[in-house]
Amino acid sequence: MSNPSVKPRSVHSVGVLGAGFMGAGIAAANARSAIRTSMVDVDDARIADGLKRASDVVMSRIKIGRATPQDMASMLALLNTSTSTKVFADSDIVIEAITENEAVKKEVYRGLAGVLKDDAILASNTSTISITRMAESAPHQERFIGMHFFNPVDRMELVEVIRGEKTSDETVATVVALAKRIRKTPIVVKDCAGFLVNRVLFPYMNESLILLQDGASVEAIDRAATKFGMPMGPMILTDLVGLDTAVYAGKVVSKAYPDRTVTSPILEEMLKASPGDKKSLMKFDVPQNCG
Repeated sequence: MSNPSVKPRSVHSVGVLGAGFMGAGIAAANARSAIRTSMVDVDDARIADGLKRASDVVMSRIKIGRATPQDMASMLALLNTSTSTKVFADSDIVIEAITENEAVKKEVYRGLAGVLKDDAILASNTSTISITRMAESAPHQERFIGMHFFNPVDRMELVEVIRGEKTSDETVATVVALAKRIRKTPIVVKDCAGFLVNRVLFPYMNESLILLQDGASVEAIDRAATKFGMPMGPMILTDLVGLDTAVYAGKVVSKAYPDRTVTSPILEEMLKASPGDKKSLMKFDVPQNCG
């Protein structure tokens, strides 16, 4: 923030748009921190999946003695779900956690213009897309910001808080305070492609795909990385991120830094070849002639 004297606004309720791995994790983090939370997705099946993911977070902690059944009951009591964004009408902050596609996100923001209250903050969980550019489609540019969590949300403490050109100091202060309240470590970063973490991570991930394309096996690449000292291999990490998210994020970073990247089409070819929901590097035969 440029003005450290700015005080954060009080946050009594949070909305989360998206009940996938990221959305459910973000919703659970807020509800577990005694914040009234609403989670929205397009149909009941996805909502049910999201609720299960949120419940699994607490259940895993119960199994190791770090939570109780009462914690589960408290979290579920604070977590409201719906297939309508109208439940966001009283949310102080709404966090968008949908697919990493700029056009889709902008369409959603325009749709929220008549739903959110006038002083609500709208945050995007984007990992790479320009906050300044997407803010142009948001109801209020000064109250639009990036709040990038990492997967799995319940284990990863870091949150990137990305301010756009018109994001206000009060918005930044409020989102930083919320991140701390849900037991995360926020870092405020400037708006550029990939922000901080993905600008550092992308070359590593991309190089692993080039190795795969050149004939190295998934197992050999991950084995070499973990032997070197990485906590997990880049192939498993790509699966964790999601192949579709990795493709979208890779395109953004490659376009922004064409002089620094050698791109591989292998993930996109895998997505095209994937039958149904089989979108895992660990389950694919590498497509031929990807180069």
